[in-house]
Amino acid sequence: MKSPSKSAFGSVAIVGIGGIYPDAPDLDRFWKNIQNGHAAAREVPPDRWAVSPDKAYSPEIATKDKVYSKRGCFVSAIPRTAPLSRLSPEPKLPSGLDPLFQLLLYAGRQAFADGITSPLDRSRIGVIIGNLALPTEKSSTF
Repeated sequence: MKSPSKSAFGSVAIVGIGGIYPDAPDLDRFWKNIQNGHAAAREVPPDRWAVSPDKAYSPEIATKDKVYSKRGCFVSAIPRTAPLSRLSPEPKLPSGLDPLFQLLLYAGRQAFADGITSPLDRSRIGVIIGNLALPTEKSSTF
């Protein structure tokens, strides 16, 4: 198969980056945590899971429907420094979304704000968002 030519897709540039991590609402805090040796792992917060950590726990690895640790790295809250309501014509829509999607919107907003976009033709701008999809509070209740 012939690879597509550059003219078929145009140029690609990464002009902004964003992220949210446990104990780090942005990349600056994330890197400071790494430099300082800060570990974000902790006990499962109360009411974080649909079942209690004691009920979900089994010390044996790969036990069906069980976890073998009561510790994890959790994003405690979605930062509200940049309201997500400005991203939607329906102001309350983002707050009603699963936290996973709220985090994606927040990180995407960070990436867009990080880039130098004023001289660009906005009709040619796209955002690619990557995410590790793990069960969230809302998705685990279904």
